[in-house]
Amino acid sequence: MKADPRVDAYLAGRPDEQRALLQQLRERIARIVPEAEESISYGMPAFRWHGRSLVYYAGWKGHCSIYPLTDALLEGLVRSRLADLEGGRG
Repeated sequence: MKADPRVDAYLAGRPDEQRALLQQLRERIARIVPEAEESISYGMPAFRWHGRSLVYYAGWKGHCSIYPLTDALLEGLVRSRLADLEGGRG
């Protein structure tokens, strides 16, 4: 994985509990797609894969979110490998 220091800065600015959860998510994504590159897009940490945005994630006031960018990704990658996380569309 090609890391982006801006993601480290983003995570450093999150509350401790969120930072830990988001770091775990970051590590999982990096393990699942090791050739992905980290970036910041729309003010959120993101992963790009083969030049295209793959997934975003962020911490908000009362929750953390992951934003997979395609239904195929959601079905084929995220749900199967991140099944223990709660989620929905929207």
